[in-house]
Amino acid sequence: MHLDTGIEAEVNFAKWQLEVGQGKHTDNNSIISLPEHFKCRENSVASLIESIYPGISSGNHGSLYFAERTILSSLNSEVDSINKELLRQFPGQSQIFYSADCIPRTEQTGEDVPMLNYPPEYLNEMTALGFHFPS
Repeated sequence: MHLDTGIEAEVNFAKWQLEVGQGKHTDNNSIISLPEHFKCRENSVASLIESIYPGISSGNHGSLYFAERTILSSLNSEVDSINKELLRQFPGQSQIFYSADCIPRTEQTGEDVPMLNYPPEYLNEMTALGFHFPS
């Protein structure tokens, strides 16, 4: 790993990760000891969201607010669950956007257009993580 940053916090975090990889910061059962500033107030999804996305329900966040934050999980089901909870906390009314499952005749120009080669059945099977598509 090569880290090219002048940000001291990032350098310290990278150093800590390498030390964990070398077996440091663990107890006799190989349980990793986290520094206090890595920990949430309590062991819950709500506390995790509050720690990573402070003030999410207030809205009006700058363009970097989401670019500088992320919650990672190894299971898509957990990602979906966390995304649903996070989206629930957004201010304002939710809105449903319906998809089109066919291509208007005016746009059907032939087999030379790759975007027209996907059958609607295939398109209807696609989902984006964290989004709910009503039936």
